[in-house]
Amino acid sequence: MKVFVASAAELLTDAEGHGEGLIAWSLLAGLAARGHELVVCAREARIVEEPPFEVVELGRASSFESVEPLAYARRASRELARRGPESFDVVHWLYPPLEPGGMLPRTFGRPLVVGPVAARWPRRFARRRTRPGDLLQTLLEPFAGAVRKRRLEHAAVVLLQTPDVPAPRGPRPVLFPPGVTLPAPAPLPDLPRIAFVGGLDPRKGIRELLVAFAAVRRELPGAELVLAGDGPERAAAESAPGVTVLGAVPHERVQDILAGAALFCLPSWFEAYSLATAEAMAAGRAVVGTDVPGLRFLVDPRGGRLVPPADADALAAALLELLRDRDALERLGAFNRARVESELTIERALDRLEAIYVEVAA
Repeated sequence: MKVFVASAAELLTDAEGHGEGLIAWSLLAGLAARGHELVVCAREARIVEEPPFEVVELGRASSFESVEPLAYARRASRELARRGPESFDVVHWLYPPLEPGGMLPRTFGRPLVVGPVAARWPRRFARRRTRPGDLLQTLLEPFAGAVRKRRLEHAAVVLLQTPDVPAPRGPRPVLFPPGVTLPAPAPLPDLPRIAFVGGLDPRKGIRELLVAFAAVRRELPGAELVLAGDGPERAAAESAPGVTVLGAVPHERVQDILAGAALFCLPSWFEAYSLATAEAMAAGRAVVGTDVPGLRFLVDPRGGRLVPPADADALAAALLELLRDRDALERLGAFNRARVESELTIERALDRLEAIYVEVAA
């Protein structure tokens, strides 16, 4: 099939720590490996490998951030029109901007697949300040919202990344959790080492993790915490005993970090999905996370523990419980590995996506 991908992700990448960009790359590269022809648009692409599909880096479509989603959708529509919409079987927009100010492209009668749609961080967690262009966005939203709604209603299918994402009205909703690659099994290390992969940002719960780990070290002096990521809390992490900060690492190193850990911990205040958690499960590691939507979908009680967000005491208790029980770590890790094998491999995700393309194109 020939597929026009109007937008892959904010950043399409095969190497950097950008979850949506890495998921988009694995899906699109997998489709290309199965013989499909793809033209893939992205605002920005940072790709190390030679892409097995055509990449069109559209860049920012407007110097005004508040109207960028509208301008980008228009630019993607023009690119589709220039290439001839009739030459494509399907138009796909991954990770669509469905919030106020967002827009979907014109498809000129081609079937549109939207998603996976991810849950958005609650407004109270937003890091950005009010921008001068926000007023313009507010004024444009009645028009943009009406067009977005009309185009979404004419979409063939909307893919939902997790079950708790509200399905927009109009297209048929399909649950579509992204898949991950299964690494070779690695034995559980003897050291009580905890791995964290993500930005060293307060929203990722890094402050609570450092407090909880200090309590763990008081009970288990040999415990270690390995942080793969960078951010504003790096200095505080580097000064904590038993903590190793690796900084931002290439994605290819993540599996080695997970294989060297006894368990994986991600205490985010909110999480739409978490590629790193799915990869830890694929590596056969137990997970300690927070009871928020994306992690609630991934972390079964038989594969880990969920604690309230921003609760360092509960986090420390969960970490100590598992680190003291090697049999539990083995059992929970084996459950996670088996779940990924049965439900969350990239091959299964590609099978589902191919079937959707065939259905909507027909």
